[in-house]
Amino acid sequence: MAETKKTAAETKKTDYAHELADLMLPINTANPKDDTLTVIINGEATVIQRGKQVKIPRYKYEVIMNAEEQKLRAYRRKQEAEKMTAKAQGAQAI
Repeated sequence: MAETKKTAAETKKTDYAHELADLMLPINTANPKDDTLTVIINGEATVIQRGKQVKIPRYKYEVIMNAEEQKLRAYRRKQEAEKMTAKAQGAQAI
């Protein structure tokens, strides 16, 4: 078997990804029974309880933050589309 050696940069990048990051997910007030978030990355599942401060590997933290950012962008885009639709319907009524 051939062994692969990691460069210093690859090792540093891996170490950074596995550093622990603080995270507290807000409680879902719309659905109080939804008290956990399950994150599955490359087949590895992690269950995170909402409303509690936890430490998770940075790579999982970044996945969660990216997903939250995408949800926010989708919400804003939906709002803009609804405004445009309402404006267009108002213009047609005239």
